[in-house]
Amino acid sequence: MQAAQGTSTSAYQSQLVDLSQQLSTLTATGSTSVSGNKVTFTATAGSDGVAVIDLTGSASSLLTAYGEFQFDVGSDVNTLIFNVTGDSLSLYANFLAGSAQKLASNTVWNFIDTSSLTLASQFGGTILAPYANLTNSNEIWGGVFVNNLTQYGAIRDAGFTGSLPAVTSAVPEPSIALLLGLGGMGLWLRRRRA
Repeated sequence: MQAAQGTSTSAYQSQLVDLSQQLSTLTATGSTSVSGNKVTFTATAGSDGVAVIDLTGSASSLLTAYGEFQFDVGSDVNTLIFNVTGDSLSLYANFLAGSAQKLASNTVWNFIDTSSLTLASQFGGTILAPYANLTNSNEIWGGVFVNNLTQYGAIRDAGFTGSLPAVTSAVPEPSIALLLGLGGMGLWLRRRRA
């Protein structure tokens, strides 16, 4: 692990864990539907422009059981958050219609409790998985904030331009500047090369 001068990596990890937990409390505003081998994620913005799709519990199987992802994101959505649970997840689905690049700068995939995450196809959006060991085999369009990375594909940081909603909790809200300042790979990201 590496950290900015004078900053401990455990402080960064703690802030990322807190952010992940806070985002996990947001109420879902979007929906999912399945047709054949395709999952469609429909993002419906709340009054703050944030859309939240809940993929917790059994809904997380939508990420692992289907081969194509389609995204229906309205023009009123400025930030899209996916809250996902599941200890070990392997995603092989194709992001249709260039959506990986389109989602790169305003989407957060919040893998709340995931310890092992494998991405075999092109992926779009910032990955917030503070407990996960991530293996990527294709391009990721967005930031990566994980516990450990085994990298076989490129990571193309688009810079996060969305806005995270204020979340009321006993834990002080981590600064959005953390996501912006850490950039694509994060300062606390551990790298392992195969």
